[in-house]
Amino acid sequence: MSEPILTAIVTAGGTREPIDDVRVVSNLSSGRLGAAIAIALIEQGVRTTLITGGIVPAMNHRGLTVVQIRSTVDLQAALDSALETPPSLLFMAAAVSDYAPVPHQGKIRSNTDELVIRMAKNPKILPTLRARCPDSVLVGFKLLSGVTKSELVGVAHQQAVDNHLDATVANDLQDLTPDCHPAVLVRPGTDPISISGTKTQLASKLVKRLVQPLDPYHHRRLAQPIAPTLVELPAMGQLCTAKQELHQHFEAEYECLTPILFGGEVAGLLLSLEHEAQAVFIRPSYRKKGLGTEVARRLSQQNIDVVAAKVDKAWWVAQGWRVRAEASQRIRLSPPGTADTQGASILLVHGPTDRVLIGRRKHAPGKGVWAFPGGHCKPGETKEQTALRELREETGIALSGLGTPHLRSRCHISSGDGETMLELHTVGWQLQDAPEPHPSDEMDARWIPLVEALKLHPMPQSVRRLLHQWVSAPTPLG
Repeated sequence: MSEPILTAIVTAGGTREPIDDVRVVSNLSSGRLGAAIAIALIEQGVRTTLITGGIVPAMNHRGLTVVQIRSTVDLQAALDSALETPPSLLFMAAAVSDYAPVPHQGKIRSNTDELVIRMAKNPKILPTLRARCPDSVLVGFKLLSGVTKSELVGVAHQQAVDNHLDATVANDLQDLTPDCHPAVLVRPGTDPISISGTKTQLASKLVKRLVQPLDPYHHRRLAQPIAPTLVELPAMGQLCTAKQELHQHFEAEYECLTPILFGGEVAGLLLSLEHEAQAVFIRPSYRKKGLGTEVARRLSQQNIDVVAAKVDKAWWVAQGWRVRAEASQRIRLSPPGTADTQGASILLVHGPTDRVLIGRRKHAPGKGVWAFPGGHCKPGETKEQTALRELREETGIALSGLGTPHLRSRCHISSGDGETMLELHTVGWQLQDAPEPHPSDEMDARWIPLVEALKLHPMPQSVRRLLHQWVSAPTPLG
C-alpha cells in the first residue's frame, strides 16, 4: 500500500477592507505566524500554498506557492481556487475582518471634521470549510485578550465544535511578546496542550503534532514542484550580475525587457534580438546551481526560445532542444518538438527506510549507467502500464493497485547530435513494502538509501534531478 502525498493550505495576515479608493479598515495582524507555519510544513515535506494578506517569506522555499490577497473578497476567491482540490491540512490563521465598509466610489474628500462610515458584517468563512474539505485536517485560530486560561480553552473548544474543526490554536493577546508566542492547542475529546516559544518554534511544534499522525515514518519524501516564492521586485545586485553575465557571453548589445524571476532569484533575462522575436537568456551561473533543468522545462511548456552561449550547446541539445541558429558566440534554440519515440520509467521509494529502487544497465545505450527500471512504450499502453511492465521484466517485481502516482515527470532525452529524441515519462510511488528485486539481462537493481543513491555515477541528469526532487533538496542538480 502506498502513502499519499501531503498538501496544505495556510491563510495568514489581516485583510484590508476598502473605505474608498485610497483608505482601508484593517487590523494589526502581520501574518508572521502563518508564514512560519507554511515554512514549517515545507520543512516537513508538505506541499504548501500560503494565502496571505501579510508578509511574504523572503527565503526561497521549494514547494511553497504564495498567493497575496488584500480583502476578504480576495481571500474568498483565493480559497475557492485553492480548494478545488482539498488539501491534507488547512490552517486558517488569517485575521479576517468581521466587518467591511460599504465602499465609496472615488476618494472621500477630507474637508469635514467628522466622517461616518457604514459597515456591514462579512460572511464567515470558517463554518463553510468542513463541507468543502470533508477529509482534511482543519485548524482554526482564536485570539482573545485578558481572559483566564479556562475561558480561552472554552472559547477555542466551542469554535472547534461549532465549525467541525480538528483543532483550534488559541492565544491571549496580553501574553504575547516579540520573543515569545504562547498558545494552547485545543482538540475536541482530548486535553488541551500548552505550547510556547518564538513564532518559528511554535509553528514547528504545531506542525509536527498535526503532521505526525499523517506521516508515521517522520521522513516523508515528496516530488515537489518548484514554485517560485513570490517577490515584489528583483534584487538590483542580482539584476546587475545577470546583465554582466549576458555581456560576458555576447558582445552585441541587447535590450533587456525584464528580469526572469524564478525561486526568488533573477534566473535570466527576456531579450529583444535584432530582426527576431523575443527570447530568454538563462544565466549560466544559475543553471550550474542545479535549477536549469526546471527552468528549461517551464520555458518548453510555454514554447519560448532561448539564447545561450555556444559552449552550452551540448547541455541544451541533450535535453531535446533544437538549434535554430548559430553565431560566433551564441546559439538560439527552440523547445523540444515531437519525439521520435515514447518511453516510461518507474521511481519507487520505500517509505519506512527511505530507500530507492535503482539499478545499473547492462547493455547499450546506457551500459553501466545507474537508472530506474523503464523502457519504450508498446502500442496501446499507458505510461503507467509501460512502467509497471518494465519493472516486472527488469526486476521481477510485480505491483498492482498502487493508485494515483505520487510523482509524474516528463523530459526529453536527445542523442549528442540532436538527431534522435526520446520523450521519457517517469511515474513514482512511495511504498510501505520493499519487494526483493531479481537480476535480469537488462539491469541489476537494488534498494539503496536515497542519500547514497545521489552519490552514484554515472547517472543521467534526468534521474539525478528526480532523486533530488523526491528528497526536496534546496539546491537539486539541474
